[in-house]
Amino acid sequence: MIAMIHSSKNINGTRFMRTAAFIMILILLFSWAGCRTQSAIVEETSLAKNEFQKKCQSCHKLPKPASKTDSEWVVLVLRYGKKAKLTDDQVKRITVYLTENN
Repeated sequence: MIAMIHSSKNINGTRFMRTAAFIMILILLFSWAGCRTQSAIVEETSLAKNEFQKKCQSCHKLPKPASKTDSEWVVLVLRYGKKAKLTDDQVKRITVYLTENN
């Protein structure tokens, strides 16, 4: 009987340790995913700016990012991004570029 109780405590302790380790791994993965180098950020911003200039300028004069609010940019990019045949990734990049630079 005592052996069964001791065995039960070991199983619960092992399960707790595995769960805690799994949670720590998830936290680390999400933390690393959020850490980007400065050069990666600059590269992504440059790509977004180029996409904005290339795709949007093909239909009209380019507005300055500061000419609209964040919410206005989101609406405009979603609306006209379909007409410009932007991919979902391009829509995200361009929207982030415009809202961070207005």
